[in-house]
Amino acid sequence: MKKTLIILFSVILLLSCEDPVLGPGFTDGNPNNNNNNNNNNNNNNTESIFQVDFDNQTFIANQVIATFVSGTINITAMRGSNDEYVTLTIFGDSPGTYQLGIVPPNQTTINAGAYGIENGAIPYIAANDLQTSAGEVTITEIDTSNKTLTGTFDFIGYKTEVDANGDAVIDTKEFTEGVFNNITYTDDLGTNSDSDNTFFAKVDGTEFEEDSILAVKTDLAGNTFLSITATKNNLETIGLNITTEITIGTHNISSFGEYAAIYNASATENFGADGGTITIEEYNTSTKKIKGTFEFTASPVLENNPIYTISEGAFDLTYTE
Repeated sequence: MKKTLIILFSVILLLSCEDPVLGPGFTDGNPNNNNNNNNNNNNNNTESIFQVDFDNQTFIANQVIATFVSGTINITAMRGSNDEYVTLTIFGDSPGTYQLGIVPPNQTTINAGAYGIENGAIPYIAANDLQTSAGEVTITEIDTSNKTLTGTFDFIGYKTEVDANGDAVIDTKEFTEGVFNNITYTDDLGTNSDSDNTFFAKVDGTEFEEDSILAVKTDLAGNTFLSITATKNNLETIGLNITTEITIGTHNISSFGEYAAIYNASATENFGADGGTITIEEYNTSTKKIKGTFEFTASPVLENNPIYTISEGAFDLTYTE
């Protein structure tokens, strides 16, 4: 369970919440206004396309965010005004076929797919037992000159909820005929859009100088959290997950639970908190401000070493929903 939640936490930290980058063929309105249709999935077409079939209909994105940073590809496609989304995260830097939902031996990274609606609902995740493939993404082209991505995908999404008796109930949804064609990507994470947001921490005594800061309300394993992410362009990351049922004061940190933390030394080196504290000094749901301090030690999921010390942590942020 701990291993699964740390991996899910890592995937969520990679999801971008920047303003969408709209490639040719995408609009900022109704997806029916896009210059593509259900039959327009020819990867030789120069039009930007992201679409996939499920529930006897075709999801056609009208907004797409894509990044290709330090060997990690993330594509998040959105449709409509309710932030319905499909997202793909691939740990790879070359064309090929990547299996989803499998954790390679002695690693904690996982190629992932997900579908959800950003209203706190539990998403469908392309991962079940972490040993059986839940689908695949085939990247047919990475055009580094024009900074575009092209490929196909399919997966089975799993959603776990708890029924009235307290029993886990798994629902599945099948996604087929997925296509992304000439999707424009950025190769850096940009800078924090709110100049008033501040974050500080040291890793083994050295200051962590982030390139971007993100604070957003999100869903993890069926619960709503505030996710705080400080990231360098090489994907070295410090992440905090804090329950929205926040109380002022000092709380213990673990790798999952109401107050959780993770340190990613890179896109493929993930470490969960195995001890530490977080002190919440201010939490205001009207102004969406959260302020506090933290410190923790982080160790790998599958091995005993190395162990990192995160110290002198402090944040003063405005979060988004």
